[in-house]
Amino acid sequence: MSEREILPISENHRRVISTTLGLLDETLCQFRLWAEGRGIASVLYHMRNDLDTAQRRQVKQAVAEAQQAIACVRDKLGLAERVLLVSQTIRGDCACAWSDLQEIQSRRLRGYGDPTPELAAYLDPKLDELCLSLHRIEAAMGHQDLGSDREESS
Repeated sequence: MSEREILPISENHRRVISTTLGLLDETLCQFRLWAEGRGIASVLYHMRNDLDTAQRRQVKQAVAEAQQAIACVRDKLGLAERVLLVSQTIRGDCACAWSDLQEIQSRRLRGYGDPTPELAAYLDPKLDELCLSLHRIEAAMGHQDLGSDREESS
């Protein structure tokens, strides 16, 4: 069997290998972004990038090597690239976040003890605001042409 010849495997094996390596590749992309200096700062979530120059260089090198190994497996096993659309990811994340917000409404907090009336009066309207924000974010995704890779300037 030549180096370029695709190794025959079952579809079940192809799916599990492709999924696992795809998730690893996604994780490696995140590592690369951190190695490039990315950090996140928001209201309740802050990720401080404490990697020094040597660590960043080592991570970038190891990520490149790992992604090269993944590419070799992809080519040898004939794995297809998975393309994720940001708009679909945003829609899915909004749905999950909305569901999570429902779980902290005052009537559902009773499993942790009865919430005070003051907490309910304050929290529930704030959660409604957050749900509305998520709805607006999701609505902004509209009904885009799924085959379009065109970017609009704002």
